[in-house]
Amino acid sequence: MLRSGLTKGSIDEYLQHGLDDDRCTSFQTADELWSLFERVEHGFGPRGWSAFPCGSGTLYTRNILHCIRLLLSHLPFADHMVFGPERLFDSTGRRVYNEIHTADWWWDTQDLVPRGGTVVPLLFASDETHLTNFSGDKAAWPVYMSISNISKDFRRQGSKRAWVLVAL
Repeated sequence: MLRSGLTKGSIDEYLQHGLDDDRCTSFQTADELWSLFERVEHGFGPRGWSAFPCGSGTLYTRNILHCIRLLLSHLPFADHMVFGPERLFDSTGRRVYNEIHTADWWWDTQDLVPRGGTVVPLLFASDETHLTNFSGDKAAWPVYMSISNISKDFRRQGSKRAWVLVAL
């Protein structure tokens, strides 16, 4: 519902009239649903954000291991995940390298991982983000993380949310 593009009023109306049973007892309105999502694994503490003084500002960071677990276990990514190396060939028999899991590097690295484990290559990206024109042209440099286990075609679609904010 949150990603459907429905207005909060439409979600509220559905929740009040669209259900024939009491499956959604944890929330009754769109605002309550948003509130639930805002409380899940967020906030400050071991599984949320940490703050550190940095120059004249503050550096906010998240637990990277928690973010990796989040990406690995996110059900919408399940059909777009790879957990082992693969060798691909074109119709002429030539080797094709199109994702990190098709590279020799993954094969070599996988040999170093205990049996039953997998390689989880981390990707990081950052770029200056303009925050406001009203407060002295403030800017921030968010750092996002994703994992190469998620296919690049899926990962590069912003609407799929395959990148997690890990520092600001």
